[in-house]
Formats: sequence, structure tokens, C-alpha cells
Amino acid sequence: MEDREIKFKELVNQNHERIYRICAYHTSGLDDCNDLYQQILINVWQALHSFRGDSKLSTWIYRIALNTAIDFNRAETRRMISKSKYQLDLGHSGPWGESTWEKIRMEKLVDHLWQQINQLSVIDKVIISLVLEEITSKEIADVVGISETNVRVKIHRIKETLKLNIGGTLYE
Repeated sequence: MEDREIKFKELVNQNHERIYRICAYHTSGLDDCNDLYQQILINVWQALHSFRGDSKLSTWIYRIALNTAIDFNRAETRRMISKSKYQLDLGHSGPWGESTWEKIRMEKLVDHLWQQINQLSVIDKVIISLVLEEITSKEIADVVGISETNVRVKIHRIKETLKLNIGGTLYE
């Protein structure tokens, strides 16, 4: 196996979950998520020879993944993010207890949050998805191509917008 293939396999193994979460943030269904994931891997493979080491490898991959996601969404207009990070386990028998209703309520709240995130501008959606990935402001700045200070200001404004649109401090 050649060096490029080995390096690619290592990159995929190290970044699989991150790439998949980016796909989930930017798509509304499993098929679209898988299609976007495949496209990102193709783009990483094609660009692998051009990595110069000017940034961290994870930052470079984020940039490719996010640019691919933006292009994917442009091609498929009016795509809504309807997936949440939380899955319900409601069961199929017995009376619905308080905890089941709480799970339903939480799922609706999370879905509403994702709908509000989907209404953000492309750059704001990218920034908040990276915040949700717990990426540092510095790394977000490198990925997005703006200053770290500007990233922090944008994060604050995005949170305020989401809080206002969702209804106060309910989601803090």
C-alpha cells in the first residue's frame, strides 16, 4: 500500500466521527448524510497531496468538510436540519410515565433549536456547528478565515440570536 493510502486511512480513522457530525449538522436525512460523508472523503483524498502543514491537520480537514457541506447545501436548496443528537427510547409497552413525556419534550426542544440554527447564515451555522464540536475559537478562526476576536463576537451574537428566537433562557 502506498504512503498516500496509509495516510488517508489514518486520517479517516482519526476524524471519522467529527466528519460524520458535520454531515449530520448540514443534512436532514441519513441518505444525504452518507452522501455528504462520501463527498467529503473524496475531496480529502483529492486534496491530500496539497496539504502543506501550515495548519493542524484537523483544521485542514474541517475546512474541507465545511466547504463541501456548504457546496452540498447550495446544490440542494431548502434543506432543513431535522436530526438531533438525542435519540428517544420510548419503548412499545406500558403507560407513558413522566420521564417519557420529558424525553418527548426535550426532543421537541432540540428539534426547535436545530430549526433555528438552520435559519442562520451559512457562516454563522458553520461557526455554531464548530462550537458544538467544542473546537477552540483559534481553530474556528483558522477554519473560517476570520480573526479569533471576530469569532468570539460572532459566537456571542449567534447565541443571543438563538436565545431570542427560541424564547429566553430556556436553552442555556
